[in-house]
Amino acid sequence: MTTTSALTSFERVKRMFAREDHDRVPRCDTYWNETIARWQSEGLDGDGGTVLELLGNDLHNVTGVWPVPFPGRNETVSEDEETRVWVDDWGATVRYWKSRSGTPEHIGFGCSTPEAWEKEYKPAFLDYTWGDFSPWVPKLFAEGREANKWCYLTALESFEATRRLMGDEVTWIAMMENPDWVADVSRTYTDTIIQGLDAIMASGIEPDGLWTFGDMAYNHAPVCSPQTYRDLLWPDHKRLADWAHAHGMKFIFHTDGNVNPVVDLFLEAGLKLGRNVVQL
Repeated sequence: MTTTSALTSFERVKRMFAREDHDRVPRCDTYWNETIARWQSEGLDGDGGTVLELLGNDLHNVTGVWPVPFPGRNETVSEDEETRVWVDDWGATVRYWKSRSGTPEHIGFGCSTPEAWEKEYKPAFLDYTWGDFSPWVPKLFAEGREANKWCYLTALESFEATRRLMGDEVTWIAMMENPDWVADVSRTYTDTIIQGLDAIMASGIEPDGLWTFGDMAYNHAPVCSPQTYRDLLWPDHKRLADWAHAHGMKFIFHTDGNVNPVVDLFLEAGLKLGRNVVQL
């Protein structure tokens, strides 16, 4: 049997996760700044929010937790007509285009040794404090509920954070030569995320899901073996999923690439799989 009447966004997404009939595929999207600018030049009267309304966006992002070791850091190192190099709030030295979007050139990473992690970066996360979310988060949540949207929280999961702290090359080598370091970074960052999520929930809202982001695979395989994933990262991914389930939420893990070699681990943790998104 198929659904013949229009559903609200909340009903549509809820039925999708339950693998029940729904009237259409739920919609959610984000856009490059250049995309919006082009559409505006072609006659769009509005901004990205306007596009989402026209699209019939079904999901509503209430807020998220993306802790960084040095909030607000943005120290210029050098610049030319087209690019700027700076030290960012992760302690990484990166180069970005000035006039267009894109991924940065990675020049250097402050957290490139276990000693740097223990001396400067780990204490920054252990001492991380979250403010009071109650003055504004309930309002954002209420707006989503009033519009009958599926409301969710966001978080940057620990593997993506490890790469941003240490850089890809150091991370890959450390997984083999110093796995305890990688596991400690993942565990510490996840602790900080959960503290932030608890602070959000203390504001009294009841979101429908937690959506985490992190790319742990290339187009042919994950960045590490299934056993390495199980030992170093999987426990913290499951901790986030368990937190979401304990609060009555769905858990979404967005990751690019071919994760087929670790699908058994996903299933062991109770995941349901979808294209480009892992739902736990």
